[in-house]
Amino acid sequence: MAAHPSIAEVQAGYFYTNIISMVLFGVSCAQAYIYAFNSQKDPLHVRLVAATVMFLELLHTALLVHNFYTVLITISGNPTAFDHIFWSTAISIVCEALLIVIVNGFYMRRVYILSNRNLFLLIVLAVLLFCRTAFTIASVTLMFVLEDWSKFRTDTGPKYTLGMSLGLLAANDFAMTVTLTFFLYRSRTGFKRTNHVLNTLIAYVVNTGCVTVICSVLVIVVFKALPQSMFFGGLVQLASKLYANSFFGMMNMRTLLRPHLQATTNTASLFPSGVFQARSTNTDSSDGFREASKIEHAGDSSKAQFVIA
Repeated sequence: MAAHPSIAEVQAGYFYTNIISMVLFGVSCAQAYIYAFNSQKDPLHVRLVAATVMFLELLHTALLVHNFYTVLITISGNPTAFDHIFWSTAISIVCEALLIVIVNGFYMRRVYILSNRNLFLLIVLAVLLFCRTAFTIASVTLMFVLEDWSKFRTDTGPKYTLGMSLGLLAANDFAMTVTLTFFLYRSRTGFKRTNHVLNTLIAYVVNTGCVTVICSVLVIVVFKALPQSMFFGGLVQLASKLYANSFFGMMNMRTLLRPHLQATTNTASLFPSGVFQARSTNTDSSDGFREASKIEHAGDSSKAQFVIA
């Protein structure tokens, strides 16, 4: 009869990744605190989204604490009990899925506007997110049905649902990163300040997108490579914190970028396009070119302004 794996082999990776999750929760709390003092000008729906993200983060962390207490206190000294799937673990995955839906939905709205309301692109991203969420809920359902991690790791159903969930999440993150980067890059102008704002946004989108994609891929690799370890579960919990920090980081970045963008968009907005057209017949060609450049810049800057609005 094969010996049971030690507690360290089963729980060590899960414990360390959850400690990192707690640290990231502290970072997201700090970012949410900063956002609260700079959100007065934001529309109500944006503030409601931020409040919902923070609520889900608090609930997710409370469930992690309950899981810690159960493992370290309630079942301490009973190695066989570590194989049981606790309800707080399963519900925390639901919180993670809801948080990802909200954050990705927020980014999808940005993509929709930047792409000149490309409905086909929006549908593709929405379908990827919907399918990912469906497979996640299916995995959670199997957690309650199978009850033990040993069964969850060996049964065909969880292997399929978890693999599809993580694969679709990585695909959705990659597609979101590529599309946002493409449309932000396409909005670049010959104006230094606007390009600085857009380059900063592109760097942020690429960095956060790569981190979440890498996390999803790591979960799949660890799930296959370490069949007796809960390390993969800790990485899944970590994804929630990465998305929350990505969201609040984007919200707070606007405070730094708005002055750079407003300095140019406000100048361009002083000259409506109708004024330019009326005066074009009374100016030389070089003046007309400069005026046309201001009009074009105002349109491109408005897209960047929307992303940080």
